[in-house]
Amino acid sequence: MKSLNSKLKEFAELLRYTSTNEIYHYDATGDKGDRYIVWQEEGESDSLFLDNQHDEIMLKGSLDIYTKVEFDDLVDDVIDLFNANGVPFNIINIEYETNSSYIHYSFDWEY
Repeated sequence: MKSLNSKLKEFAELLRYTSTNEIYHYDATGDKGDRYIVWQEEGESDSLFLDNQHDEIMLKGSLDIYTKVEFDDLVDDVIDLFNANGVPFNIINIEYETNSSYIHYSFDWEY
């Protein structure tokens, strides 16, 4: 069984294949560009058990894309990345944030 931390590191590494270098875990602090990702794990999902022990831990979490670019390819990059790696996801919300001028895409995922 993969450890919890190894799964988190693996997921973080997966996100490096998107078209932005601005990827934050939990919180995006400091100066940010026109497009960035913030992700976090939120708990356990439907894990696999064998002999009353975890055989594989499934995590659930959220991923948020913030972009000032209309029709940003970063959104498709994340969707394609999730699909290519068997990461189930849902697009939860898309909104324009008038105070920051960012378009905000919210995803739920399992890994």
